[in-house]
This record gives sequence, structure tokens and C-alpha cells, in this order.
Amino acid sequence: LLRGLVRLLNYEVTQELLKQAKGGRGRSFG
Repeated sequence: LLRGLVRLLNYEVTQELLKQAKGGRGRSFG
């Protein structure tokens, strides 16, 4: 369960980072 949760979190973060890298606009990340 925990591993799956971590994987899901990693996926979410990766998607956000990709979005940031592509658009450059959007909410700042920390």
C-alpha cells in the first residue's frame, strides 16, 4: 500500500514538473 502511494505521489510530482518545464507558467512549486 505504502509503495503504491509513493509511486502515485511520484507520478503526480513528475507530471507537475513536466508541466512547469513545458509551460513555464502556472503555480510556482515551493
